[in-house]
Amino acid sequence: MSIAYDYSPNWTPPIPVSKPRLLLIDGQCVPSASGRSFKTLNPATEEVIATVAEGNEVDVDRAVAAARRAFEGPWRTMRASERGQILLRLVDLMMKQRMKSPRWKALMLANQSLASFGRTSLLLWTR
Repeated sequence: MSIAYDYSPNWTPPIPVSKPRLLLIDGQCVPSASGRSFKTLNPATEEVIATVAEGNEVDVDRAVAAARRAFEGPWRTMRASERGQILLRLVDLMMKQRMKSPRWKALMLANQSLASFGRTSLLLWTR
């Protein structure tokens, strides 16, 4: 049995470029304080795959303050095993939501193609 692969540099997974990606600060998706963003390119085709909010010092300060507030709450006194269980539940919920997404399915198909060549990559944080 033989498998034919299309090595064409023109092929890209059917992933539409959608709305700009925001910063996750204090549990909310927010634009950067400056309002600036940058384009992320597919290195193989130089095609734009996403537009991402460009965080700056103000955004970092907001994120650090939010993290400090979160840590000062019950998370700080919780046992590591309890925090681990919460994080595992979070990952499980995220994966369940991702599995419903046609975009995620396209990325996983592309990932399987890469894995067939002996390389692996798992794209967990794409939206």
